[in-house]
Amino acid sequence: MRTILASLLLLIAAPLHAQPCAAPQGADQARSEVIRLVSAERRQKGLPPLDFSARLQRAAQVQACSNARRSVLSHELPNGAGLTERLRSEGYRYRTAAENIARGPSSAQRVVELWMNSSGHRKNILMQGVREAGVGIAPGTDGRAQWSLVLGARR
Repeated sequence: MRTILASLLLLIAAPLHAQPCAAPQGADQARSEVIRLVSAERRQKGLPPLDFSARLQRAAQVQACSNARRSVLSHELPNGAGLTERLRSEGYRYRTAAENIARGPSSAQRVVELWMNSSGHRKNILMQGVREAGVGIAPGTDGRAQWSLVLGARR
């Protein structure tokens, strides 16, 4: 019975990791720059900077790739899985989590500016409880970059 349940869980989680996409050249530098810029915005408001999280980055990259393949701007994967499911799939047990997405900006500076000029995105960036971040970047089929910023605090 346990083997069957474990197999079913693997089948359910598998689509979250399916079809990885290649991050664009310079993605590591852009990811670091997004976290640096977001942390600077947080420091200006008296909030702690964010630490990099590989698990949050993987969850963010899954969403950026999914959005890029489908040329959409969505917080959900085609199977309906949202941030909670992606974090669970990465083994990230969280107390607080949020996600910002964007389509189009070609630089870290520009995407952070767009997020800071949007009340909902700014609220996520300045959320008091978050301590870590991961960034996903994927080239869209239309040539526009897809971005995902996942913020979180572990339990």
